[in-house]
Amino acid sequence: MFDFPNTPTVGQQVIEPNGSVVQWDGTKWASVASQPASMSSTLNNVGRNLLHNGLFNIQQRGAGPWTTTGAYTADRWSQFVAGSDTCSTRIVGVNDANRAQIGDESATSMLNLTVTGSATAGSFSQLQHRIENVLRLSGKTVILSFWAITSSPPLVISALLGQNFGTGGSPSPTVYVPAQRITTTGTFARYSMVFTLPSAAGKTFGTNVGTDYTTLVFYFSDSSTVNIPIQSGQFWLWGIQLEIGATATQLEKIDSQDDLKHCQRFYCSSSGTLGGWAGSTTSGLYWQILFPARMRSIPTITFTPSSGGNWSAVPVTAAVIDGFNISPTITAAGSWVNFNYGYTASADL
Repeated sequence: MFDFPNTPTVGQQVIEPNGSVVQWDGTKWASVASQPASMSSTLNNVGRNLLHNGLFNIQQRGAGPWTTTGAYTADRWSQFVAGSDTCSTRIVGVNDANRAQIGDESATSMLNLTVTGSATAGSFSQLQHRIENVLRLSGKTVILSFWAITSSPPLVISALLGQNFGTGGSPSPTVYVPAQRITTTGTFARYSMVFTLPSAAGKTFGTNVGTDYTTLVFYFSDSSTVNIPIQSGQFWLWGIQLEIGATATQLEKIDSQDDLKHCQRFYCSSSGTLGGWAGSTTSGLYWQILFPARMRSIPTITFTPSSGGNWSAVPVTAAVIDGFNISPTITAAGSWVNFNYGYTASADL
Protein backbone atom coordinates (compact mmCIF):
# COMPACT_ATOMS: atom_id res chain seq x y z
CA MET A 1 0.00 0.00 0.00
CA PHE A 2 1.17 3.52 -0.78
CA ASP A 3 3.15 5.22 2.01
CA PHE A 4 1.61 8.43 3.43
CA PRO A 5 4.21 10.56 5.28
CA ASN A 6 1.79 12.76 7.25
CA THR A 7 -0.81 11.76 9.83
CA PRO A 8 -4.20 11.88 8.06
CA THR A 9 -7.54 12.90 9.53
CA VAL A 10 -10.33 10.39 10.14
CA GLY A 11 -12.40 9.96 6.99
CA GLN A 12 -9.70 11.34 4.68
CA GLN A 13 -9.69 9.58 1.31
CA VAL A 14 -6.89 9.20 -1.22
CA ILE A 15 -6.38 7.39 -4.51
CA GLU A 16 -3.58 4.85 -4.57
CA PRO A 17 -1.29 4.42 -7.61
CA ASN A 18 -3.37 1.40 -8.72
CA GLY A 19 -6.50 3.58 -8.83
CA SER A 20 -8.23 2.15 -5.73
CA VAL A 21 -9.67 4.49 -3.08
CA VAL A 22 -8.70 4.10 0.59
CA GLN A 23 -9.90 5.92 3.69
CA TRP A 24 -8.26 6.54 7.10
CA ASP A 25 -10.36 5.03 9.93
CA GLY A 26 -8.19 6.41 12.75
CA THR A 27 -5.72 3.53 12.93
CA LYS A 28 -5.20 2.30 9.37
CA TRP A 29 -5.97 2.90 5.72
CA ALA A 30 -8.87 0.71 4.54
CA SER A 31 -10.45 0.20 1.17
CA VAL A 32 -13.65 2.19 0.76
CA ALA A 33 -15.34 -1.01 -0.36
CA SER A 34 -14.72 -2.48 3.11
CA GLN A 35 -16.38 0.40 4.98
CA PRO A 36 -19.69 -0.09 6.77
CA ALA A 37 -22.83 -0.07 4.61
CA SER A 38 -23.99 3.21 6.13
CA MET A 39 -20.83 4.91 4.86
CA SER A 40 -20.65 3.12 1.54
CA SER A 41 -24.19 4.18 0.55
CA THR A 42 -23.10 7.80 0.81
CA LEU A 43 -19.87 7.29 -1.13
CA ASN A 44 -21.44 5.19 -3.89
CA ASN A 45 -23.84 7.93 -4.90
CA VAL A 46 -24.62 6.99 -8.49
CA GLY A 47 -27.54 4.79 -9.49
CA ARG A 48 -29.45 4.55 -6.22
CA ASN A 49 -32.46 6.43 -7.55
CA LEU A 50 -34.42 4.20 -9.92
CA LEU A 51 -36.40 7.17 -11.22
CA HIS A 52 -35.38 9.67 -13.87
CA ASN A 53 -35.78 13.43 -13.54
CA GLY A 54 -36.82 13.40 -9.89
CA LEU A 55 -35.67 17.04 -9.63
CA PHE A 56 -37.80 18.07 -12.65
CA ASN A 57 -34.87 19.88 -14.27
CA ILE A 58 -35.27 18.10 -17.64
CA GLN A 59 -38.02 19.81 -19.61
CA GLN A 60 -37.82 18.79 -23.27
CA ARG A 61 -41.59 19.32 -23.69
CA GLY A 62 -41.54 22.77 -22.13
CA ALA A 63 -43.04 23.93 -18.84
CA GLY A 64 -46.73 23.28 -19.50
CA PRO A 65 -49.45 23.57 -18.47
CA TRP A 66 -50.67 20.10 -19.48
CA THR A 67 -54.33 19.21 -19.01
CA THR A 68 -55.03 16.07 -21.02
CA THR A 69 -54.88 12.50 -19.79
CA GLY A 70 -51.83 10.53 -20.82
CA ALA A 71 -49.81 13.71 -21.41
CA TYR A 72 -46.13 13.67 -20.55
CA THR A 73 -45.16 16.63 -18.42
CA ALA A 74 -41.60 16.97 -17.13
CA ASP A 75 -39.61 14.23 -18.87
CA ARG A 76 -40.57 10.68 -17.80
CA TRP A 77 -43.58 11.89 -15.76
CA SER A 78 -47.08 11.50 -17.23
CA GLN A 79 -50.45 12.56 -15.87
CA PHE A 80 -53.69 10.59 -16.09
CA VAL A 81 -57.11 12.11 -15.48
CA ALA A 82 -60.41 10.23 -15.64
CA GLY A 83 -64.12 10.82 -15.17
CA SER A 84 -65.07 14.34 -14.15
CA ASP A 85 -61.75 15.23 -12.50
CA THR A 86 -59.65 18.05 -13.93
CA CYS A 87 -55.89 18.38 -13.53
CA SER A 88 -53.49 21.01 -14.82
CA THR A 89 -49.78 20.24 -14.43
CA ARG A 90 -46.87 22.63 -14.95
CA ILE A 91 -43.24 23.16 -14.00
CA VAL A 92 -42.60 26.13 -11.71
CA GLY A 93 -39.53 27.63 -10.11
CA VAL A 94 -38.44 27.03 -6.52
CA ASN A 95 -38.17 30.23 -4.50
CA ASP A 96 -35.93 31.03 -1.51
CA ALA A 97 -38.68 30.20 1.01
CA ASN A 98 -39.17 26.78 -0.62
CA ARG A 99 -35.43 26.11 -0.60
CA ALA A 100 -35.18 27.02 3.08
CA GLN A 101 -37.96 24.56 3.94
CA ILE A 102 -36.43 21.83 1.76
CA GLY A 103 -32.99 22.56 3.19
CA ASP A 104 -31.30 22.40 -0.21
CA GLU A 105 -30.32 25.48 -2.19
CA SER A 106 -29.74 23.45 -5.35
CA ALA A 107 -33.51 23.03 -5.89
CA THR A 108 -34.58 25.05 -8.94
CA SER A 109 -37.72 23.41 -10.45
CA MET A 110 -40.71 21.60 -9.02
CA LEU A 111 -43.89 20.05 -10.40
CA ASN A 112 -47.18 21.77 -9.62
CA LEU A 113 -50.55 20.06 -10.05
CA THR A 114 -53.86 21.88 -9.71
CA VAL A 115 -56.56 19.26 -9.11
CA THR A 116 -60.34 19.48 -8.94
CA GLY A 117 -61.68 16.16 -7.67
CA SER A 118 -65.09 14.75 -8.54
CA ALA A 119 -67.41 12.25 -6.87
CA THR A 120 -68.43 10.88 -10.29
CA ALA A 121 -67.69 7.15 -10.39
CA GLY A 122 -64.34 6.37 -12.02
CA SER A 123 -62.89 9.86 -11.51
CA PHE A 124 -59.26 10.26 -10.47
CA SER A 125 -56.14 12.41 -10.93
CA GLN A 126 -52.72 10.78 -10.93
CA LEU A 127 -49.07 11.15 -11.87
CA GLN A 128 -47.07 8.17 -13.16
CA HIS A 129 -43.45 7.18 -13.73
CA ARG A 130 -42.72 3.88 -15.51
CA ILE A 131 -39.48 1.97 -14.90
CA GLU A 132 -38.58 -0.41 -17.71
CA ASN A 133 -38.00 -4.12 -17.05
CA VAL A 134 -40.37 -5.37 -14.35
CA LEU A 135 -37.80 -7.97 -13.23
CA ARG A 136 -35.51 -5.20 -12.05
CA LEU A 137 -37.61 -4.73 -8.89
CA SER A 138 -39.66 -7.90 -8.61
CA GLY A 139 -39.27 -9.61 -5.23
CA LYS A 140 -37.55 -6.56 -3.72
CA THR A 141 -38.32 -4.10 -0.94
CA VAL A 142 -38.07 -0.47 -2.05
CA ILE A 143 -38.57 2.89 -0.40
CA LEU A 144 -40.16 5.93 -2.02
CA SER A 145 -39.22 9.37 -0.69
CA PHE A 146 -40.25 12.84 -1.86
CA TRP A 147 -40.74 16.43 -0.74
CA ALA A 148 -44.27 17.85 -0.96
CA ILE A 149 -46.37 20.83 0.05
CA THR A 150 -50.03 21.61 -0.70
CA SER A 151 -52.21 24.70 -0.94
CA SER A 152 -54.76 23.66 1.66
CA PRO A 153 -53.28 21.27 4.19
CA PRO A 154 -54.05 18.69 5.36
CA LEU A 155 -54.47 17.42 1.79
CA VAL A 156 -53.53 13.78 1.24
CA ILE A 157 -51.14 12.22 -1.31
CA SER A 158 -51.38 8.50 -1.99
CA ALA A 159 -48.88 6.30 -3.86
CA LEU A 160 -48.69 2.72 -5.06
CA LEU A 161 -46.55 0.50 -7.28
CA GLY A 162 -47.72 -1.78 -10.06
CA GLN A 163 -46.10 -4.56 -12.09
CA ASN A 164 -47.06 -4.53 -15.77
CA PHE A 165 -45.99 -7.58 -17.78
CA GLY A 166 -46.03 -6.02 -21.23
CA THR A 167 -48.13 -6.15 -24.36
CA GLY A 168 -48.75 -8.69 -27.10
CA GLY A 169 -50.09 -12.21 -26.70
CA SER A 170 -51.75 -12.93 -23.35
CA PRO A 171 -49.59 -11.40 -20.59
CA SER A 172 -50.51 -11.74 -16.93
CA PRO A 173 -52.68 -8.90 -15.59
CA THR A 174 -51.04 -5.98 -13.80
CA VAL A 175 -50.28 -6.64 -10.12
CA TYR A 176 -50.66 -3.70 -7.75
CA VAL A 177 -49.02 -3.30 -4.35
CA PRO A 178 -51.46 -1.74 -1.82
CA ALA A 179 -51.47 2.06 -1.76
CA GLN A 180 -50.09 4.10 1.11
CA ARG A 181 -50.83 7.70 2.00
CA ILE A 182 -49.33 10.73 3.71
CA THR A 183 -51.00 13.88 5.03
CA THR A 184 -49.31 17.14 4.10
CA THR A 185 -48.60 20.15 6.28
CA GLY A 186 -48.21 23.83 5.49
CA THR A 187 -44.49 23.58 4.75
CA PHE A 188 -42.31 21.49 2.47
CA ALA A 189 -41.47 18.19 4.16
CA ARG A 190 -39.89 14.90 3.09
CA TYR A 191 -42.13 11.83 3.24
CA SER A 192 -41.35 8.15 2.69
CA MET A 193 -43.20 4.90 2.04
CA VAL A 194 -41.85 1.33 2.01
CA PHE A 195 -43.23 -1.22 -0.49
CA THR A 196 -42.46 -4.91 -1.05
CA LEU A 197 -42.98 -6.02 -4.63
CA PRO A 198 -44.01 -9.64 -5.26
CA SER A 199 -41.95 -12.06 -7.29
CA ALA A 200 -42.62 -12.27 -11.01
CA ALA A 201 -42.03 -16.04 -11.00
CA GLY A 202 -44.76 -17.82 -12.91
CA LYS A 203 -46.01 -14.69 -14.69
CA THR A 204 -46.57 -14.62 -18.44
CA PHE A 205 -44.84 -11.78 -20.26
CA GLY A 206 -46.13 -10.08 -23.40
CA THR A 207 -44.69 -11.10 -26.73
CA ASN A 208 -43.65 -7.51 -27.50
CA VAL A 209 -40.15 -7.48 -26.05
CA GLY A 210 -39.26 -4.55 -23.80
CA THR A 211 -42.82 -3.44 -22.99
CA ASP A 212 -42.95 -4.64 -19.36
CA TYR A 213 -42.36 -2.17 -16.52
CA THR A 214 -42.88 -1.24 -12.89
CA THR A 215 -45.06 1.81 -12.47
CA LEU A 216 -45.06 4.35 -9.66
CA VAL A 217 -48.45 6.05 -9.32
CA PHE A 218 -49.25 9.13 -7.23
CA TYR A 219 -52.94 9.79 -6.57
CA PHE A 220 -54.24 13.27 -5.68
CA SER A 221 -57.97 12.52 -5.78
CA ASP A 222 -59.97 9.36 -6.39
CA SER A 223 -63.65 8.56 -6.29
CA SER A 224 -62.97 4.85 -5.65
CA THR A 225 -60.85 3.24 -2.92
CA VAL A 226 -57.16 3.95 -3.55
CA ASN A 227 -56.62 5.08 0.02
CA ILE A 228 -57.30 8.73 -0.80
CA PRO A 229 -60.37 10.98 -0.56
CA ILE A 230 -62.04 13.12 -3.21
CA GLN A 231 -60.20 16.43 -2.86
CA SER A 232 -59.25 19.63 -4.66
CA GLY A 233 -56.23 21.90 -4.35
CA GLN A 234 -52.67 22.48 -5.48
CA PHE A 235 -49.79 20.06 -4.95
CA TRP A 236 -46.06 20.76 -5.35
CA LEU A 237 -43.52 17.91 -5.61
CA TRP A 238 -39.71 17.87 -5.66
CA GLY A 239 -36.85 15.43 -5.08
CA ILE A 240 -38.67 12.16 -5.78
CA GLN A 241 -36.54 9.07 -5.20
CA LEU A 242 -37.22 5.32 -5.36
CA GLU A 243 -34.44 3.03 -4.16
CA ILE A 244 -33.92 -0.56 -3.10
CA GLY A 245 -34.01 -1.02 0.68
CA ALA A 246 -36.18 0.01 3.59
CA THR A 247 -34.33 3.18 4.65
CA ALA A 248 -34.36 6.42 2.68
CA THR A 249 -30.89 7.74 1.91
CA GLN A 250 -29.73 11.21 0.94
CA LEU A 251 -31.32 12.44 -2.29
CA GLU A 252 -29.18 11.45 -5.27
CA LYS A 253 -28.47 14.34 -7.64
CA ILE A 254 -26.65 13.09 -10.71
CA ASP A 255 -25.15 15.48 -13.26
CA SER A 256 -27.93 17.12 -15.29
CA GLN A 257 -26.34 16.03 -18.57
CA ASP A 258 -26.46 12.39 -17.46
CA ASP A 259 -30.09 12.81 -16.37
CA LEU A 260 -30.88 14.30 -19.79
CA LYS A 261 -29.34 11.28 -21.54
CA HIS A 262 -31.45 8.94 -19.42
CA CYS A 263 -34.56 10.86 -20.47
CA GLN A 264 -33.50 10.96 -24.13
CA ARG A 265 -33.49 7.18 -24.14
CA PHE A 266 -37.30 7.52 -24.06
CA TYR A 267 -37.92 10.87 -25.77
CA CYS A 268 -35.83 13.44 -27.59
CA SER A 269 -36.40 16.43 -29.81
CA SER A 270 -34.41 18.79 -31.97
CA SER A 271 -34.24 22.34 -30.70
CA GLY A 272 -36.19 24.27 -33.31
CA THR A 273 -35.12 23.80 -36.92
CA LEU A 274 -32.47 21.10 -37.01
CA GLY A 275 -31.45 21.44 -40.63
CA GLY A 276 -32.41 22.37 -44.14
CA TRP A 277 -31.29 22.53 -47.73
CA ALA A 278 -31.76 25.01 -50.51
CA GLY A 279 -30.78 24.50 -54.12
CA SER A 280 -31.86 22.91 -57.38
CA THR A 281 -31.80 19.17 -57.93
CA THR A 282 -32.76 16.62 -60.53
CA SER A 283 -32.68 13.76 -58.05
CA GLY A 284 -33.91 13.11 -54.52
CA LEU A 285 -32.59 14.56 -51.26
CA TYR A 286 -31.35 12.46 -48.39
CA TRP A 287 -30.40 13.13 -44.74
CA GLN A 288 -29.20 10.85 -41.98
CA ILE A 289 -30.15 11.99 -38.47
CA LEU A 290 -28.51 10.58 -35.33
CA PHE A 291 -30.26 10.77 -31.95
CA PRO A 292 -28.37 12.39 -29.05
CA ALA A 293 -28.66 9.10 -27.11
CA ARG A 294 -29.49 5.52 -28.10
CA MET A 295 -33.23 5.10 -27.58
CA ARG A 296 -35.07 2.38 -25.68
CA SER A 297 -36.77 1.05 -28.82
CA ILE A 298 -37.44 2.20 -32.38
CA PRO A 299 -39.27 5.50 -31.81
CA THR A 300 -42.19 7.22 -33.46
CA ILE A 301 -40.88 10.21 -35.45
CA THR A 302 -42.88 13.43 -35.78
CA PHE A 303 -41.73 16.44 -37.79
CA THR A 304 -42.43 19.92 -36.45
CA PRO A 305 -42.60 22.32 -38.08
CA SER A 306 -42.54 21.38 -41.75
CA SER A 307 -41.75 24.35 -43.98
CA GLY A 308 -40.13 25.29 -47.24
CA GLY A 309 -41.13 24.57 -50.80
CA ASN A 310 -40.97 22.16 -53.74
CA TRP A 311 -41.48 19.01 -51.69
CA SER A 312 -44.65 17.09 -50.91
CA ALA A 313 -43.82 14.40 -48.35
CA VAL A 314 -41.10 13.43 -45.88
CA PRO A 315 -40.67 9.65 -45.84
CA VAL A 316 -38.77 8.26 -42.86
CA THR A 317 -36.67 5.26 -43.80
CA ALA A 318 -34.44 2.94 -41.81
CA ALA A 319 -35.53 4.21 -38.40
CA VAL A 320 -33.51 2.43 -35.71
CA ILE A 321 -32.65 3.10 -32.06
CA ASP A 322 -29.65 5.21 -33.12
CA GLY A 323 -31.32 7.48 -35.67
CA PHE A 324 -33.24 7.62 -38.93
CA ASN A 325 -33.02 8.63 -42.58
CA ILE A 326 -35.30 11.05 -44.40
CA SER A 327 -35.72 11.76 -48.10
CA PRO A 328 -38.23 14.51 -48.98
CA THR A 329 -40.24 13.87 -52.11
CA ILE A 330 -39.36 16.53 -54.70
CA THR A 331 -42.32 18.14 -56.48
CA ALA A 332 -40.50 19.60 -59.51
CA ALA A 333 -37.15 18.11 -60.45
CA GLY A 334 -34.55 20.67 -61.41
CA SER A 335 -36.20 23.47 -59.41
CA TRP A 336 -35.14 25.01 -56.13
CA VAL A 337 -35.90 23.02 -52.99
CA ASN A 338 -36.15 24.51 -49.51
CA PHE A 339 -36.71 22.11 -46.63
CA ASN A 340 -36.55 23.09 -42.94
CA TYR A 341 -37.66 20.84 -40.12
CA GLY A 342 -37.50 19.87 -36.47
CA TYR A 343 -38.46 16.51 -35.05
CA THR A 344 -39.51 14.63 -31.95
CA ALA A 345 -38.77 10.95 -31.36
CA SER A 346 -40.82 9.05 -28.77
CA ALA A 347 -40.09 5.60 -27.35
CA ASP A 348 -41.93 6.17 -24.08
CA LEU A 349 -43.40 3.20 -22.26
